[in-house]
Amino acid sequence: MESFGWAVIGSGYIVKRVLREITYSGEHHLVSIYSKNQENSQILAKKYGGQSFADVDQAILTPGVQGVYIATPNSSHMFYLNRCLDHNIPILCEKPIVMNSDELFFIIEKSEKKKTYFAEVMSFKYSPLYKKIKSIYQDKTLGNLKEIKIDIGFDAISITKRKYLLLPQNGGGALMDIGVYLISFVEGLLGYTDKISNNAVFYKHRIDIIDNMVLEYENIKCYLMCCFDRVTRTQAELIFENGIITVPRFFQPCELYINRGNKTTSFKDAFSYRLQFDSIKDDIKKGNISNSIHTNLSIQNTMKMIDNIRESSLIVNL
Repeated sequence: MESFGWAVIGSGYIVKRVLREITYSGEHHLVSIYSKNQENSQILAKKYGGQSFADVDQAILTPGVQGVYIATPNSSHMFYLNRCLDHNIPILCEKPIVMNSDELFFIIEKSEKKKTYFAEVMSFKYSPLYKKIKSIYQDKTLGNLKEIKIDIGFDAISITKRKYLLLPQNGGGALMDIGVYLISFVEGLLGYTDKISNNAVFYKHRIDIIDNMVLEYENIKCYLMCCFDRVTRTQAELIFENGIITVPRFFQPCELYINRGNKTTSFKDAFSYRLQFDSIKDDIKKGNISNSIHTNLSIQNTMKMIDNIRESSLIVNL
């Protein structure tokens, strides 16, 4: 099977993990990499057999590049998306793909006009376990869904290497960096809602470090919490009429538990970023300009809900 060639923009932790996972099978390989941290990009280029560049256009226009993976600070995504679309190069961009619905509308419109592929990283949606949850919900295996509770959190305040997440100029904040997982998880099951409220805590009047959100659907309530001030369980709990599904580390699911009274059944499956990269590779080879699993509509719904959360937030400043 022919290996798919990637240009990578960025060189942080997530890039290192993604390259390790997608190149292992031989179905993907690194062609080129650009990063403002040239030391990191050169190390990765040497390790994975690609070329390191100090100029982004040189990296994405390197012969053999079939797609570009963008993994840079949130606020920079728009710039790199535009560079790739200008050159008609297919894109997979880390979440959140842009900062608001206006930017997203612009990118979707430009992608359609240029007939060039783009997608957002939301890898849990490609997991067999998330697909199992959707099937249980849609088939009403456990009866009607009544409630969803999800939390995600870690300490970005006292850990030096994570403090960049507290800088507004990087497009950080708990909602945009990790809250997007919560919203996308719910949207993937239930779709869009505008019945949203949020109690937010801001750090030094600049950026949200805690968001306590409530999303309401017909007969279903979702209680979502993301934070940068402490480590949380980081799990999803879906409460049905006849049972409860618990998903530890829901955004990278490896196991889920179904509790029906006194009986608990467990399901396990390895999580890998490669599942989404394989899907994107197949799309691009078929000439598609969007993905059928994490769709443009789903991305739009999630971003619109995030916009609504920001607008409806009751804010407390620390």
